Amino acid sequence: MSNAILVGSDDQKSDIQELVDNGCELAIPITKGVTLTYAFVKDPSGNYIEIGQR
Repeated sequence: MSNAILVGSDDQKSDIQELVDNGCELAIPITKGVTLTYAFVKDPSGNYIEIGQR
């Protein structure tokens, strides 16, 4: 993964589920980082989207 788009979320689990239901693939599951909790999904075109929540 060389590039990704970061999107902030107020309801990370729900947003990830909606993306998966609409054709995205969960690439990296929800992970607790130092400053935020994040996950990565891969869209059908191969783009990675990071979903972050503080």
